[in-house]
Amino acid sequence: MAKAATSKKLECSVCLDLFNTPKILPCFHTFCKGCLEELTANSTARSFACPECRKHTEVPGGGVTNFQTNFYIADDLDLAQKRKCAREKCSFHKDKRVSLVCKHCNVLICQKCMDTWHKGTKRRPANGLLSLPRPVTMP
Repeated sequence: MAKAATSKKLECSVCLDLFNTPKILPCFHTFCKGCLEELTANSTARSFACPECRKHTEVPGGGVTNFQTNFYIADDLDLAQKRKCAREKCSFHKDKRVSLVCKHCNVLICQKCMDTWHKGTKRRPANGLLSLPRPVTMP
């Protein structure tokens, strides 16, 4: 039940997907930046009704981008992504512990991959590797 509540908290009520660049309105409801852009795109007015509470909301100068980013939700999304990665297997060695993410290749890798292919070459510098919160062994 807690997992369902958590995933619901990270879901935009307009697009029903996980938030993408979560922006918070003055009424404290949060929506994807893209959803707010679509909502205000066809309007000549500089205001709109919040999709949740219908409160009159002024669009800031500079547009939807200038609504405050909801960093609480952005951080929760980041943590959820890291947890998802920690449950994954190495992209190349399915029986190995995942311990790193290569930022250049965008793959989950194990220590063997790091030693073999990602050893700080000019093409793939070692500082392009991100450590996961903790290595895991998959059953």
